[in-house]
Amino acid sequence: MIVAPLDEVLNAIDGMDMNRPWEAVAPQVVPILPRRRPFPGEADPPVLKSWHAGLRSAFGIDLGPAFLYIGAWVLTKWGISVDELGERAVDNLRQRALAAGQTGLMRDSVGGMPMSAYQSRQGWASALLLAPDVLVRLFGPEPSLIMAPMRDLVVQLPIDSDLGFAVWLLEDFAALDPGGLRVPLMALVDGELAVVTRESRDRLLGAAGRRHQA
Repeated sequence: MIVAPLDEVLNAIDGMDMNRPWEAVAPQVVPILPRRRPFPGEADPPVLKSWHAGLRSAFGIDLGPAFLYIGAWVLTKWGISVDELGERAVDNLRQRALAAGQTGLMRDSVGGMPMSAYQSRQGWASALLLAPDVLVRLFGPEPSLIMAPMRDLVVQLPIDSDLGFAVWLLEDFAALDPGGLRVPLMALVDGELAVVTRESRDRLLGAAGRRHQA
């Protein structure tokens, strides 16, 4: 977990000109998945968008050492909709992931199970849950469990992993980071993500098996 020095973060925020037009800011916009604990103090609520599988995200301007959350007033100023913001943010994410390639992908084992993990080193790895096709490219096409406990960490386990252990691992990772995320355990099957329970995992796996046999 890499945390930028506070003065570096504050300088980046102070140097951001919110009067810049949308066309100038758009390449820096990325989705941001929700934190478990809100930031202290009062601030304007960020723009939120609902995605597949019940996921929600805010959006931020990537300043390098930090993300500056985007509020509704900025969309009015830029003259764009939440859907346009979301489309551009995910497109930026895909371009960044394509440029990074397999850099940041690690393979290991935990509790006797194979595990893969991905970090972008730029703070946006968790948002890849909004681009499941990129997860398939990173981790492979086999059905798997996916967790995003931290802003820059996505972890993959085999689909038949013990769910109790997987949930414990998700909670343990998230607890290590003061900015840990509130994202449930997901299943990635045939390029689609869904919140996983024991019943839904068995159903998804069974449906995938029937499609492969057809």
